[in-house]
Amino acid sequence: MAAQAIGDGWSRWAADEPATFGDIAEVVAHPGFPAAVQAIGASAVATALAGAEMLHIAKDAGRYMTALAAIHLALEDDLTVPRLQALCVESGLLSAGRARQFVAWLERIGFVVRLRGGGGRVIRLALPEPAQ
Repeated sequence: MAAQAIGDGWSRWAADEPATFGDIAEVVAHPGFPAAVQAIGASAVATALAGAEMLHIAKDAGRYMTALAAIHLALEDDLTVPRLQALCVESGLLSAGRARQFVAWLERIGFVVRLRGGGGRVIRLALPEPAQ
């Protein structure tokens, strides 16, 4: 991968060129690399310790990105089944049906709660309040 310097000191990596051993050596030599590896490892361990639900989400890229999309929409106060379905379909992560099934699963395990719905109305979802 050819690195192309940009003004802020970061490098942009071309996706159409394979990485070379020199590229990899450059990344490994970065002073922040050891801390980044430790952070990734700690995150993986925390995910594993969080329980079966988090492992179920994290083991599949589509589910993981859909969960992140749901969190994003919740923070924007726009978490609805149709909005999440549209975002998933637009991104190519999941079909509308799989996104709907994913939301139903999130609801069953208590990761989202239904605020209103039925009768053809939009179902708005929210992240549950943390236990005190």
